[in-house]
Amino acid sequence: MKTANRIALTIAWFVSAVPAAEYQDWRLQLLEQEGLDADAAGLQALEKVIAPSEQRLKKLVLLLADEDFATRERSQNEILRMGDAARPWLDRLPESVDPEVRLRVGIILGQLGSRRRWSEAELLQYAVANLRREKDGGKKIAGEPLVFAELFRDKADFLDGKYRGFRFEASPGLTGKVDDGKLRFSGRGPIEGDQRLILPAKEITGKEVFPDRFRIEVMLGGNAGGQGSYHIGVSVGKVCALFHPGYAQGAFRFADADTRKSLMENTNMGFTPATDSLSIMALDVKRLPGGDVELQVTVIPGDKADGKKYTVRKNFTAAEIGKIDSISLDRSGRTGGDALFDNLVVETDAP
Repeated sequence: MKTANRIALTIAWFVSAVPAAEYQDWRLQLLEQEGLDADAAGLQALEKVIAPSEQRLKKLVLLLADEDFATRERSQNEILRMGDAARPWLDRLPESVDPEVRLRVGIILGQLGSRRRWSEAELLQYAVANLRREKDGGKKIAGEPLVFAELFRDKADFLDGKYRGFRFEASPGLTGKVDDGKLRFSGRGPIEGDQRLILPAKEITGKEVFPDRFRIEVMLGGNAGGQGSYHIGVSVGKVCALFHPGYAQGAFRFADADTRKSLMENTNMGFTPATDSLSIMALDVKRLPGGDVELQVTVIPGDKADGKKYTVRKNFTAAEIGKIDSISLDRSGRTGGDALFDNLVVETDAP
């Protein structure tokens, strides 16, 4: 799925304590947080600004050394908005004699090198292109995928049953919240148990189940404390793909999302997922002839761990995975570190 060809599905989300009219879809929300205009003229101007060109990049790099702090910050952010397309030129850039320029170029390259399919810069580009197309009355292209993103930018001090289009479920006494742009499941509860933020298929596709092929990408991690006694992961239908933050080699496995019964023995990932760091988990889901479902899971450590990653592929029967009418972000186990999630993106085949 190429980013330039993706078509977004806009969904109105809401938090129960606030009228739905106060909430925007994720594209408008992202533009607002960046201080950008979403009217037709603003979107047209933005498309030019975020489209990388060598001439503009040269100008912005020079401004990274400007005497005015606000100008340096603005120039850095404009380069970041160009996304990975700017990286090849920055990689060829001769090292500047100015330490401020070297520092900021290093920060930019670090953020562009996150190894996510969907960086925030790419989400911004995508939002601009899709909003511009909608305002111009353009039609969706048949067969192209739908894309949904949840960036967890709406603060919620306490998750009480729902968050926007999600449903929150937890064992008694266990809580969750959204703050500082992340979903957080507390690891300090009276008992061991589960916390899950569940997204029904209907909220994305308008149908009761997900299509035969779709992809999930999310950033996730856990705080220090209780390493090995709690785990985090993503569930597809009744199957959860999980690992243990801070525990030697991560102990990845598949488990039943409801009973936590193991569907695969613990497996070394080749690296230990660091605590207080968000890794990337990507799940490619494919329904096979006969009803089985193939899950391919890739976990990329947030500390980049010498470019390491863990990939596993496993087939599940229809009975094991269920009808795949939802996905969820999960924490389960005993008292320990909080579980953290950010930047959930789901790509599905067009209906």
